[in-house]
Amino acid sequence: MLHSFGSTNDGSYPYATLLKLGDKLYGTTLDGGKSGNGTVFVVSISGTEKVLHSFAGQAEGDGSGPFCNLINVGGTLYGTTAAGGTLGHGVVFKISP
Repeated sequence: MLHSFGSTNDGSYPYATLLKLGDKLYGTTLDGGKSGNGTVFVVSISGTEKVLHSFAGQAEGDGSGPFCNLINVGGTLYGTTAAGGTLGHGVVFKISP
């Protein structure tokens, strides 16, 4: 096991496929994080995990519930959320690894 999810600010329920870039694995969690709306995370091959983004949900105009595989386009990671955003129906997001 590299990492076990579920601490206070950590993500929960990582459904999507991991994306490997170098010696790091990137992914999303459907739930958890600071606001309980999911996260984008990176975990090293040695098992060190870091939350790159904790989704804030619709109230903050952010996404909620990322239920997606990340894609790498020119060194930027892109994905979608199932909810949140201005109208509550999800967002397309980008994040630098």
